[in-house]
Amino acid sequence: MPYRAPHKLDDQTKDKIRAEILSRRVYRYANAKGHALDKYRMEPAQVQAAKVLIDKGKPSLQAVETSTADPFEDMSVETMVEQCKALILSHPEIIQALNLIPNPAVVQQTGDMSTEPVVEQVIKDTST
Repeated sequence: MPYRAPHKLDDQTKDKIRAEILSRRVYRYANAKGHALDKYRMEPAQVQAAKVLIDKGKPSLQAVETSTADPFEDMSVETMVEQCKALILSHPEIIQALNLIPNPAVVQQTGDMSTEPVVEQVIKDTST
C-alpha cells in the first residue's frame, strides 16, 4: 500500500468536527425512546460539557447576525455624482460597457456664428 501523508487539521477544524459529533449525540439522546434511551443515555454533567464544546465549535444562531446595509442610503446625491465622475475619468471604458453615449458639447466656432438662432433657420428652410 502506498504511503499516505497524515491529515493535518488546524485546531479550529478539529473543534468543528468534535462539535458536530457531540451535537449528533445530544440530538440522539434527546430523541431516544425505549431501548435506545439506554444506548444514548448521558449524565447531566456530560450534557453540560457537550453544550460547552458545541458552543466552542459551532456558532449558535444568536451569535450569527446578518445585516444588509446599503452604502448609498446615507450618501448625498452630490457625493454619488462625484464618485461616478471619478470612476468614469479613471476608467472610460465603463461608458462603452454600459452602452452610454455621451452627449457631445455644442461648441460654436468663431466663423460659424450667425445672427439667427439655429431653430428659426431650420423652420425657414423647411417652409420654403
